[in-house]
Amino acid sequence: MTNLKSISIFGDYPPPYGGVSIHIKRVADILIEKGMLDNVYHLGRLDKALSNYPEFVKIINVSTRYDFIGYIYWLFRYGAKDQSKVLHFHNNENGSFAILIAKYFLKKKIVITLHDQMRLLRKAQWFRVWYITPFLSLLFKQRDIQWIAVNEMIKAQLISKGVSHEMISVIPAYINNINTKTEPLKDEIVLFFKKRTPLMSMYAMSTRLLNDIDLYGIDISLQLVSILKVRYPQIGLIVCIPGNKSELMMDNYKKYIQNNKLEENILFVGENVQDVYGLWTISDVFLRPTCSDGDSLCVREALEVKTVVLASDVAIRPQGTITFENRNINDFVIKAHYILDNLQRLKNSIPINRDPFGDLLHLYNNILNSNFKD
Repeated sequence: MTNLKSISIFGDYPPPYGGVSIHIKRVADILIEKGMLDNVYHLGRLDKALSNYPEFVKIINVSTRYDFIGYIYWLFRYGAKDQSKVLHFHNNENGSFAILIAKYFLKKKIVITLHDQMRLLRKAQWFRVWYITPFLSLLFKQRDIQWIAVNEMIKAQLISKGVSHEMISVIPAYINNINTKTEPLKDEIVLFFKKRTPLMSMYAMSTRLLNDIDLYGIDISLQLVSILKVRYPQIGLIVCIPGNKSELMMDNYKKYIQNNKLEENILFVGENVQDVYGLWTISDVFLRPTCSDGDSLCVREALEVKTVVLASDVAIRPQGTITFENRNINDFVIKAHYILDNLQRLKNSIPINRDPFGDLLHLYNNILNSNFKD
């Protein structure tokens, strides 16, 4: 591609460490290699202790990602200076007025990726009622904005909002990063692994509730271990939570662990695991019992290293994933027993999932080298 520094990205850049931010980092790394990246704009509160960001990351330091002042700040400080031809927003449809300004006044070609299938279904916050909703409606009517849905459910939601199906691409937010050199696993994880079998693992960016339900399903995962322990007394579960942790939720987890004598079976890791592939590799099963999801990066990473994945059925999962009925502990247990009884056969049957980054690069090429019809 001949268009140097032709792409800028608007979205989380790690930290925080989550599926979206890691995806953005990996995309940015490849675009830098190709000479295509101009800037990444990170909208959120700046943690000075974690402020060693690359030069191409511009921090828009606001108290909340929905703070419209942040978008105004970006428009005045960075927007007019941005040299890219394409501005790619990730989960920022709430900044619809800024997107429209970038399109009409800054003459940017716009790409918007939605990673979470609940984003368009959640109850509108008060500020959306009087301010954001009209701009969102106008945004959905644009016929020269390219949308990316990470699964077919999100595509259907966008179509129901009035977005033309021709302007929606379904591209999972995943880049095969398996050969990247990373730090070795921490001693506590290695030691736990040596003492526990079978070993399960799960990854939750933070402790969060969605409609008063544990978003990442940590609660039912602890229940699962308690039930499986009867048959597998040496079972282990590693729970990675690198982000914000609710004291109340963590206390509830600890009480459950104590009451069910699971202290030797559960390991909480409270920081980012650099070598997640190493963690998935030593795991027999990766759990993804979320009550909402898009296209989970961790699920694809686990499958990439031939680790069996047991996930809730709230989203379309990649080939090779075994699903259970969301929040149904009985089905969760039944599927876990099935996996552990057939572990090696299931590992051997995991198919190779195609790396979809080529689709994203192809989309960028089409946008840069063609004009949308109004």
